[in-house]
Amino acid sequence: MRWPGGGYSDYPHRFLQRNPVSCVLNNAIASRRSLASASPRFPTMKLRLFALLLIPTLALVTRAADEKPATAPAPGAHPHKDTTELGEHMGKIGRAFRALSKTINDPAKNPESLKLVETIRTNAEAASNLKPAKLADIPADQQAKFLADYQEDMKQFIADVTSLETALKADNNAEAAKIAKKMKADMDEGHKEFRKKKPGDM
Repeated sequence: MRWPGGGYSDYPHRFLQRNPVSCVLNNAIASRRSLASASPRFPTMKLRLFALLLIPTLALVTRAADEKPATAPAPGAHPHKDTTELGEHMGKIGRAFRALSKTINDPAKNPESLKLVETIRTNAEAASNLKPAKLADIPADQQAKFLADYQEDMKQFIADVTSLETALKADNNAEAAKIAKKMKADMDEGHKEFRKKKPGDM
């Protein structure tokens, strides 16, 4: 093909040689083509490097997942805590008794002791109206007696709470301590008889 001004098909080549801007563009295009022809190897190398880095990370994540416990207990929770309504009331009674053991011998702390006694009474009365979970494990023909025995036991416990309160109000801390000791022993015995055994109980 003949181009204006003479010459044939080499006209564009000569034009680019004389035009600096066109030369730069031509070199850029040539470089891009060169990279494009060599590029297929680079993605493969990058993928291999990424895989090598990823494998140890996946191994650490898998190991952490395997070591994590299936279920984590709530902070401060006992792994075999009785979460029934009756168990919650009994737990409050037990905590009140532990606190009472630190104040019951000090007449100056009787107001504090009386508040603890009220907590014991409130939860004992609520517990007396509930049925122990162990009732479901008792043979049907013995369940009525089991429940009656439990209710009688709670009735006596509440009567002892009244005696304890009377002794504290009279500042008779020695008598109050004796009553509290008896109540704690009765409570422990009642747990053995009426509370359903949990894993780990002897």
